[in-house]
Amino acid sequence: MIDLAPWIVANASITTINAAVLGYLSWRSNSRSLGWWSAAWTLATVAVSASAFVDPDGLNWVAPAILCAAYLASALCFLKAAYAFAGRPLPRAWPFACAVCAIAGIGLAIVWGPAPGMIPLVLLHCAGSAASGIVVVRSAPKLPGAWLTGGSLVLISIHTLDYPLRPGDTSPW
Repeated sequence: MIDLAPWIVANASITTINAAVLGYLSWRSNSRSLGWWSAAWTLATVAVSASAFVDPDGLNWVAPAILCAAYLASALCFLKAAYAFAGRPLPRAWPFACAVCAIAGIGLAIVWGPAPGMIPLVLLHCAGSAASGIVVVRSAPKLPGAWLTGGSLVLISIHTLDYPLRPGDTSPW
């Protein structure tokens, strides 16, 4: 098992800074989409922080439950932010997908333990982040900031999905 403490500290620091900067910008410009992005990064910080307390033996269920809830809520906030930026309402399919993934995650966690229970939640988070990136780019294709934000969200989704392909146990989930 690789010590993930440096990763957790670095990731929590970065997500906290993102949340604070976007929260300030949202407050300054009275922007709903920036407020949703700030909430998404805040929830990502909660998820990263909770991952530090996940018990590999599966005896402690509190940290995985917080981690899962934060992943789901973060995905919905990223999506809500992207659709608010595009000036469109969030499609009902996304909250439905969240509910299905939560039920599947709970079922897998009960049967096989916390790690398999994370699979549907991580997949939903990645799909939500990638979809958010695509919505942002498609809503403002001439803005470099939209390309930077959208591209970053798509790349972070791909990066998260490649954890199982890495040698050794480097996955934070």
